[in-house]
Amino acid sequence: MLYNQLISTLNSFRKHGVCMKKFSLSFNDSGTYSFSLEIPKVCPHCGRNNAPELVRTPEIIGYHDSVSNAKILAILRCSFEDCNRFFLQAYSITDVKDFSGRHSHYSTDTIDYIYSPPIEIDLPENINQVSPEFIEIYGQAAQAEQEHLSKISGIGYRKSLEFLIKDYAIYTKPMDIEKIKKMFLGPVIDKYLAEFPKLQRLSKASAWIGNDEAHYERRFTSSDIESMKHFIKSAATFISADIEASEAEHFIEINGSK
Repeated sequence: MLYNQLISTLNSFRKHGVCMKKFSLSFNDSGTYSFSLEIPKVCPHCGRNNAPELVRTPEIIGYHDSVSNAKILAILRCSFEDCNRFFLQAYSITDVKDFSGRHSHYSTDTIDYIYSPPIEIDLPENINQVSPEFIEIYGQAAQAEQEHLSKISGIGYRKSLEFLIKDYAIYTKPMDIEKIKKMFLGPVIDKYLAEFPKLQRLSKASAWIGNDEAHYERRFTSSDIESMKHFIKSAATFISADIEASEAEHFIEINGSK
């Protein structure tokens, strides 16, 4: 049984790309404790398996009155010469009790960090009433653009436009919901935005540029993702104003006789 557990543990380490190392770390006047830390075997920069170098012994940070409130920080460096970049690995500490409730030992868990700062998306808030999917897809496209994934971010913006326009068409003509779902974006723009020529032009221009992002050869070389983003935001602002105008109309209807 013990042998099987050991093999299972080793296989788990191999699967997750980590190895275990023990360290004795001091907590000011609280004494020295032994910790087993998972040392990553995959460099977060180059993505290759290697044996990262521990630049120095892991350190205790944030210690006050309890060991379990502290964190452990390790500084490592990729072992590949063509990478050789530094990265951090942090660990949380858990006070493990025995069956009687007394301290038994300390266990550690890795703390995963994603270095991706939040993106502020400048879109009207009330658009969420019409197309929450548009907000989400636009945000993901913006995230891709921030990560310099320029080859796919444009397609993401184009998809966000489709949800915005189709959801708005459904908002204005709810009886046609099934028909609108099955239509291509171009006919939706032509048919359901005919009452709003400026919104129709903004949407059509955005769609044309967005379609270019999926083509092998670009048709509209004078415009790019930035142009499409401006047109989409303007279309969203137009729709936002129409939503507010409807709310104002409702307000006038229920208060006009007072």
